[in-house]
Amino acid sequence: MSIEALIADLAWDPDRTEDAEQAWADLANHLGFSGQRPEKETGAGSDVLWSDSEQNHFVIEVKSGATNALVSKRDINQLGGSVRWATQTLTGVNRVVPLIVHPSRTVERSATPPEGARSVDTVKLDELVVAVRSYATALAVDNQFRQAQAVREQLVRLHLNGLEFPARYGATLRNES
Repeated sequence: MSIEALIADLAWDPDRTEDAEQAWADLANHLGFSGQRPEKETGAGSDVLWSDSEQNHFVIEVKSGATNALVSKRDINQLGGSVRWATQTLTGVNRVVPLIVHPSRTVERSATPPEGARSVDTVKLDELVVAVRSYATALAVDNQFRQAQAVREQLVRLHLNGLEFPARYGATLRNES
Protein backbone atom coordinates (compact mmCIF):
# COMPACT_ATOMS: atom_id res chain seq x y z
CA MET A 1 0.00 0.00 0.00
CA SER A 2 1.37 3.41 -0.92
CA ILE A 3 1.63 6.17 1.66
CA GLU A 4 -0.93 8.24 -0.26
CA ALA A 5 -3.44 5.37 -0.21
CA LEU A 6 -2.85 4.93 3.52
CA ILE A 7 -3.30 8.67 4.13
CA ALA A 8 -6.53 8.64 2.12
CA ASP A 9 -7.88 5.93 4.45
CA LEU A 10 -7.18 8.09 7.52
CA ALA A 11 -9.88 10.52 6.37
CA TRP A 12 -12.95 11.50 8.37
CA ASP A 13 -15.67 9.44 6.71
CA PRO A 14 -18.57 7.69 8.45
CA ASP A 15 -18.79 5.18 5.58
CA ARG A 16 -15.15 4.07 5.84
CA THR A 17 -14.48 3.52 9.53
CA GLU A 18 -13.18 -0.01 8.95
CA ASP A 19 -10.67 1.35 6.42
CA ALA A 20 -9.61 4.05 8.87
CA GLU A 21 -8.97 1.56 11.66
CA GLN A 22 -6.89 -0.60 9.33
CA ALA A 23 -4.98 2.46 8.11
CA TRP A 24 -4.08 3.36 11.70
CA ALA A 25 -2.76 -0.18 12.27
CA ASP A 26 -0.83 -0.05 8.98
CA LEU A 27 0.60 3.39 9.78
CA ALA A 28 2.12 1.97 12.96
CA ASN A 29 4.10 -0.54 10.93
CA HIS A 30 5.34 2.16 8.53
CA LEU A 31 6.64 4.18 11.47
CA GLY A 32 8.46 1.38 13.28
CA PHE A 33 5.75 0.55 15.81
CA SER A 34 3.94 -2.74 16.01
CA GLY A 35 0.32 -2.18 14.98
CA GLN A 36 -2.59 -4.47 15.79
CA ARG A 37 -6.39 -4.41 15.83
CA PRO A 38 -7.24 -6.27 19.05
CA GLU A 39 -10.99 -5.69 18.97
CA LYS A 40 -11.24 -7.04 15.41
CA GLU A 41 -8.75 -9.87 15.95
CA THR A 42 -9.88 -11.11 19.39
CA GLY A 43 -13.18 -9.38 20.14
CA ALA A 44 -11.64 -7.49 23.06
CA GLY A 45 -9.53 -4.39 23.47
CA SER A 46 -9.08 -1.20 21.52
CA ASP A 47 -9.74 -0.54 17.85
CA VAL A 48 -5.99 -0.20 17.32
CA LEU A 49 -2.96 -0.88 19.52
CA TRP A 50 0.51 0.44 18.82
CA SER A 51 3.57 -0.81 20.69
CA ASP A 52 7.10 0.52 20.60
CA SER A 53 10.46 -0.99 21.53
CA GLU A 54 10.31 0.68 24.97
CA GLN A 55 7.13 -1.29 25.82
CA ASN A 56 4.93 1.79 25.53
CA HIS A 57 1.48 0.90 24.26
CA PHE A 58 -0.83 3.37 22.55
CA VAL A 59 -4.44 2.34 23.03
CA ILE A 60 -6.30 3.95 20.13
CA GLU A 61 -10.03 4.32 19.61
CA VAL A 62 -10.72 5.47 16.05
CA LYS A 63 -13.85 7.62 15.69
CA SER A 64 -13.25 8.66 12.09
CA GLY A 65 -16.99 8.57 11.44
CA ALA A 66 -17.85 10.97 14.26
CA THR A 67 -19.82 14.02 13.17
CA ASN A 68 -20.59 15.63 16.53
CA ALA A 69 -18.70 18.68 17.77
CA LEU A 70 -17.87 17.01 21.09
CA VAL A 71 -16.26 13.72 22.05
CA SER A 72 -19.17 11.85 23.60
CA LYS A 73 -19.25 10.27 27.03
CA ARG A 74 -19.85 6.94 25.25
CA ASP A 75 -16.63 7.30 23.22
CA ILE A 76 -14.64 8.35 26.31
CA ASN A 77 -16.04 5.38 28.24
CA GLN A 78 -14.97 3.09 25.40
CA LEU A 79 -11.45 4.55 25.55
CA GLY A 80 -11.42 4.03 29.32
CA GLY A 81 -12.51 0.43 28.88
CA SER A 82 -9.73 -0.14 26.37
CA VAL A 83 -7.18 1.31 28.80
CA ARG A 84 -8.44 -1.07 31.51
CA TRP A 85 -8.22 -3.96 29.04
CA ALA A 86 -4.61 -3.02 28.20
CA THR A 87 -3.48 -2.74 31.82
CA GLN A 88 -5.10 -6.08 32.70
CA THR A 89 -4.08 -7.99 29.57
CA LEU A 90 -0.73 -6.74 28.28
CA THR A 91 2.49 -7.85 29.95
CA GLY A 92 5.79 -6.02 30.23
CA VAL A 93 4.14 -2.64 29.82
CA ASN A 94 6.10 0.53 30.46
CA ARG A 95 3.26 3.00 29.75
CA VAL A 96 -0.26 2.87 28.37
CA VAL A 97 -1.12 6.02 26.40
CA PRO A 98 -4.82 6.53 25.57
CA LEU A 99 -5.52 8.17 22.20
CA ILE A 100 -8.83 8.92 20.55
CA VAL A 101 -9.00 9.77 16.86
CA HIS A 102 -11.90 12.21 16.74
CA PRO A 103 -12.49 15.51 14.89
CA SER A 104 -12.66 17.29 18.26
CA ARG A 105 -10.54 17.58 21.37
CA THR A 106 -13.44 18.85 23.48
CA VAL A 107 -15.20 16.27 25.65
CA GLU A 108 -18.84 16.34 26.79
CA ARG A 109 -19.18 17.89 30.23
CA SER A 110 -20.37 14.59 31.76
CA ALA A 111 -17.41 12.57 30.44
CA THR A 112 -14.18 11.86 32.31
CA PRO A 113 -11.26 10.96 30.01
CA PRO A 114 -8.67 8.45 31.19
CA GLU A 115 -5.57 10.04 32.65
CA GLY A 116 -3.21 11.31 29.95
CA ALA A 117 -5.73 10.80 27.13
CA ARG A 118 -5.10 12.79 23.98
CA SER A 119 -7.07 13.40 20.79
CA VAL A 120 -5.83 13.20 17.23
CA ASP A 121 -8.31 15.85 16.15
CA THR A 122 -8.70 17.54 12.77
CA VAL A 123 -5.76 19.90 13.34
CA LYS A 124 -3.44 17.19 14.66
CA LEU A 125 -4.40 14.76 11.89
CA ASP A 126 -3.52 17.41 9.29
CA GLU A 127 -0.13 17.89 10.98
CA LEU A 128 0.41 14.13 11.05
CA VAL A 129 -0.40 13.78 7.35
CA VAL A 130 2.17 16.48 6.52
CA ALA A 131 4.79 14.69 8.65
CA VAL A 132 4.07 11.26 7.14
CA ARG A 133 4.38 12.66 3.62
CA SER A 134 7.65 14.37 4.57
CA TYR A 135 8.93 11.13 6.09
CA ALA A 136 8.09 9.08 2.99
CA THR A 137 9.50 11.69 0.61
CA ALA A 138 12.78 12.01 2.50
CA LEU A 139 13.30 8.26 2.65
CA ALA A 140 12.55 7.80 -1.04
CA VAL A 141 15.58 9.90 -2.00
CA ASP A 142 18.49 7.63 -2.90
CA ASN A 143 16.66 4.65 -1.36
CA GLN A 144 17.32 5.96 2.16
CA PHE A 145 14.47 3.76 3.40
CA ARG A 146 17.07 0.94 3.23
CA GLN A 147 19.35 2.69 5.73
CA ALA A 148 18.32 2.22 9.37
CA GLN A 149 20.12 5.38 10.50
CA ALA A 150 18.33 7.52 7.89
CA VAL A 151 14.97 6.09 8.97
CA ARG A 152 15.74 6.78 12.65
CA GLU A 153 16.79 10.34 11.85
CA GLN A 154 13.55 11.05 10.01
CA LEU A 155 11.42 9.54 12.78
CA VAL A 156 13.17 11.70 15.37
CA ARG A 157 13.12 14.86 13.23
CA LEU A 158 9.39 14.54 12.62
CA HIS A 159 8.49 13.40 16.17
CA LEU A 160 7.11 10.11 14.84
CA ASN A 161 8.98 8.01 17.39
CA GLY A 162 7.99 6.54 20.74
CA LEU A 163 6.35 8.85 23.23
CA GLU A 164 7.12 11.82 20.99
CA PHE A 165 4.30 10.68 18.71
CA PRO A 166 1.34 11.23 21.08
CA ALA A 167 2.94 14.35 22.53
CA ARG A 168 3.21 15.92 19.08
CA TYR A 169 0.17 14.54 17.24
CA GLY A 170 -2.29 14.22 20.11
CA ALA A 171 -4.01 17.25 21.60
CA THR A 172 -4.80 17.42 25.29
CA LEU A 173 -8.48 16.71 25.81
CA ARG A 174 -10.51 19.47 27.42
CA ASN A 175 -13.97 19.42 28.92
CA GLU A 176 -16.85 21.35 27.47
CA SER A 177 -17.31 24.65 29.31
